[in-house]
Order: sequence, then structure tokens, then C-alpha cells
Amino acid sequence: RGGPLFSFIYMEESLQAVLQTTGKNMDSWITEQLRDINEWTMSKEVLNLAVAQLNLYQENIDEPHVADILRSSPYLEELRRFFRPRLEEYQYEGIFIISPDFVNIVSMRSTRPSIWNGDWLSYTAIRITSKHTTTIMDSPWATG
Repeated sequence: RGGPLFSFIYMEESLQAVLQTTGKNMDSWITEQLRDINEWTMSKEVLNLAVAQLNLYQENIDEPHVADILRSSPYLEELRRFFRPRLEEYQYEGIFIISPDFVNIVSMRSTRPSIWNGDWLSYTAIRITSKHTTTIMDSPWATG
């Protein structure tokens, strides 16, 4: 009915509608994810633990075993306990908390604390700066 040209135009319009709907749904999903992550990272509990871990790092920055000190920190364990169920629920890879000098002070992996990390953008991260905390969204397909 209308020939191949009509079918092609109809298919193109249908695909454009699907693409537009998918884009809107993706935007909504991203907004929801950012809201959830911001809520988690700005909680008083997380902020207090993050600052305590940062203080521990800064107090021991010149120690040769600063990584071991951070790995055995009770603040690290509490942060992991806080984030673990949330990461599992949303299928996130992990979190980093990055010091002002770009050193990981918290990670879900024991091998990561006190390592300068250039790939922290592929995870949920909290970067502590002198004036504010910045959150960066993770993606379930992040690698690292």
C-alpha cells in the first residue's frame, strides 16, 4: 500500500520516534541516578567518614606505609559497609574518594587506597576539595 518509498519513510519516522523516546528515558534515568548518588554522598554519615579518612591520610602522608594505614582504617570499613548494598543494587563497579591531591583514600578494592588514580572517572567518585564535595556518577558498564 503505497510502495517501498512509503514503507521506508514510515520506518524512518518510527525509528526517529523510538530514538527520541529512548533519549528522553535515558535522560530521566541519568537524572534519577545522579539524585540517588548525590543523596548518598552528601549524607552526614558519608561526609564525616570521608573527612575522617582524609584526615588520617593527611596525618600520615609522609609515612612509608600510608597505604596500609588507610586499608586498615575503621573509616574505610564503615564507608564500604555503607556503599556495598547500594553498589550491588545498582550494579555499580565501585566508589573512590579522592583527596585534594588526587590520591585514592577510599576504594572498594583493598589495592587502591593511596594510589594516584587517573581512571577514577570510570567509577562513582567523591572528590574532596577545600570548599565542597563533588560527586561524579558511575556507570554499570565502567571498567577499571
